[in-house]
Amino acid sequence: MKAIFAVTIVATAISLRFNAVTNATPQETRKPEDRQVAVYSLGQESCGLWLDAYAKRNTGRDIRLVQFESYLEGFATAYNIYGPDTGGTQNHILSTDVYAQRAFLERYCREHPIDSYLNAINALFRELRKKS
Repeated sequence: MKAIFAVTIVATAISLRFNAVTNATPQETRKPEDRQVAVYSLGQESCGLWLDAYAKRNTGRDIRLVQFESYLEGFATAYNIYGPDTGGTQNHILSTDVYAQRAFLERYCREHPIDSYLNAINALFRELRKKS
Protein backbone atom coordinates (compact mmCIF):
# COMPACT_ATOMS: atom_id res chain seq x y z
CA MET A 1 0.00 0.00 0.00
CA LYS A 2 2.81 2.44 0.89
CA ALA A 3 4.55 1.67 -2.40
CA ILE A 4 1.40 2.40 -4.41
CA PHE A 5 0.90 5.67 -2.50
CA ALA A 6 4.52 6.71 -3.15
CA VAL A 7 4.22 5.87 -6.87
CA THR A 8 1.00 7.88 -7.06
CA ILE A 9 2.65 10.91 -5.48
CA VAL A 10 5.65 10.71 -7.83
CA ALA A 11 3.41 10.25 -10.87
CA THR A 12 1.29 13.23 -9.83
CA ALA A 13 4.37 15.39 -9.35
CA ILE A 14 5.73 14.39 -12.77
CA SER A 15 2.36 15.06 -14.36
CA LEU A 16 2.11 18.52 -12.76
CA ARG A 17 5.66 19.39 -13.85
CA PHE A 18 4.99 18.12 -17.39
CA ASN A 19 1.78 20.18 -17.58
CA ALA A 20 3.60 23.27 -16.34
CA VAL A 21 6.25 22.86 -19.04
CA THR A 22 3.90 21.97 -21.88
CA ASN A 23 1.46 24.76 -21.01
CA ALA A 24 4.24 27.32 -20.83
CA THR A 25 3.90 30.51 -22.80
CA PRO A 26 6.18 30.76 -25.84
CA GLN A 27 9.33 32.66 -24.98
CA GLU A 28 8.60 35.43 -27.47
CA THR A 29 5.41 36.43 -25.62
CA ARG A 30 6.70 36.15 -22.05
CA LYS A 31 7.88 39.16 -20.10
CA PRO A 32 11.49 38.89 -18.83
CA GLU A 33 10.31 38.73 -15.20
CA ASP A 34 8.09 35.72 -16.06
CA ARG A 35 11.02 33.58 -17.22
CA GLN A 36 12.28 30.94 -14.84
CA VAL A 37 15.87 31.75 -14.06
CA ALA A 38 18.33 30.87 -11.32
CA VAL A 39 18.42 33.63 -8.71
CA TYR A 40 21.44 33.86 -6.49
CA SER A 41 22.24 35.50 -3.18
CA LEU A 42 20.03 38.32 -1.91
CA GLY A 43 17.71 38.30 -4.92
CA GLN A 44 15.85 35.37 -3.46
CA GLU A 45 15.42 36.97 -0.03
CA SER A 46 12.09 38.51 0.93
CA CYS A 47 11.07 42.12 0.90
CA GLY A 48 10.44 41.64 4.61
CA LEU A 49 14.15 41.04 5.16
CA TRP A 50 14.99 44.14 3.11
CA LEU A 51 12.57 46.16 5.28
CA ASP A 52 14.27 44.87 8.43
CA ALA A 53 17.70 45.82 7.06
CA TYR A 54 16.37 49.22 6.00
CA ALA A 55 14.92 49.86 9.45
CA LYS A 56 18.30 49.09 11.06
CA ARG A 57 20.40 51.07 8.58
CA ASN A 58 21.54 53.66 11.12
CA THR A 59 22.61 51.28 13.88
CA GLY A 60 26.16 50.94 12.58
CA ARG A 61 26.15 47.24 13.38
CA ASP A 62 23.98 45.94 10.57
CA ILE A 63 25.57 45.86 7.10
CA ARG A 64 22.71 44.08 5.33
CA LEU A 65 21.45 47.24 3.62
CA VAL A 66 24.90 47.73 2.10
CA GLN A 67 24.74 44.14 0.86
CA PHE A 68 21.26 44.66 -0.62
CA GLU A 69 22.36 47.87 -2.33
CA SER A 70 25.46 46.17 -3.70
CA TYR A 71 23.24 43.44 -5.13
CA LEU A 72 21.01 46.10 -6.72
CA GLU A 73 24.01 47.91 -8.23
CA GLY A 74 25.46 44.67 -9.62
CA PHE A 75 22.09 43.71 -11.05
CA ALA A 76 21.74 47.17 -12.60
CA THR A 77 25.22 46.93 -14.12
CA ALA A 78 24.34 43.59 -15.72
CA TYR A 79 21.06 45.09 -16.95
CA ASN A 80 22.91 48.06 -18.44
CA ILE A 81 25.28 45.71 -20.27
CA TYR A 82 22.90 42.94 -21.34
CA GLY A 83 19.47 44.56 -21.06
CA PRO A 84 17.25 45.87 -23.82
CA ASP A 85 18.72 48.40 -26.19
CA THR A 86 17.23 51.83 -25.66
CA GLY A 87 17.37 52.95 -29.28
CA GLY A 88 21.00 53.91 -29.64
CA THR A 89 21.36 55.54 -26.23
CA GLN A 90 23.16 53.96 -23.33
CA ASN A 91 21.28 52.13 -20.62
CA HIS A 92 21.45 54.00 -17.32
CA ILE A 93 18.77 52.21 -15.33
CA LEU A 94 19.84 53.63 -11.96
CA SER A 95 20.01 57.25 -13.04
CA THR A 96 17.74 58.28 -10.16
CA ASP A 97 19.28 59.09 -6.82
CA VAL A 98 19.63 56.46 -4.12
CA TYR A 99 16.96 58.15 -1.96
CA ALA A 100 14.35 57.79 -4.69
CA GLN A 101 15.35 54.15 -5.18
CA ARG A 102 15.04 53.45 -1.46
CA ALA A 103 11.67 55.22 -1.27
CA PHE A 104 10.35 53.11 -4.14
CA LEU A 105 11.70 49.87 -2.63
CA GLU A 106 10.34 50.73 0.79
CA ARG A 107 6.84 51.37 -0.59
CA TYR A 108 6.94 48.25 -2.77
CA CYS A 109 8.21 46.03 0.04
CA ARG A 110 5.66 47.36 2.53
CA GLU A 111 2.92 46.50 0.04
CA HIS A 112 4.47 43.11 -0.88
CA PRO A 113 6.48 41.86 2.14
CA ILE A 114 6.57 38.24 1.01
CA ASP A 115 7.75 39.03 -2.52
CA SER A 116 11.40 38.47 -3.31
CA TYR A 117 13.88 41.32 -3.38
CA LEU A 118 14.37 40.51 -7.08
CA ASN A 119 10.66 41.19 -7.70
CA ALA A 120 11.09 44.56 -5.99
CA ILE A 121 14.10 45.34 -8.20
CA ASN A 122 12.16 44.35 -11.31
CA ALA A 123 9.30 46.63 -10.25
CA LEU A 124 11.79 49.48 -9.72
CA PHE A 125 13.32 48.90 -13.16
CA ARG A 126 9.87 48.81 -14.81
CA GLU A 127 9.07 52.15 -13.20
CA LEU A 128 12.41 53.67 -14.23
CA ARG A 129 11.99 52.43 -17.82
CA LYS A 130 8.65 54.27 -17.99
CA LYS A 131 10.40 57.50 -17.05
CA SER A 132 13.28 57.21 -19.52
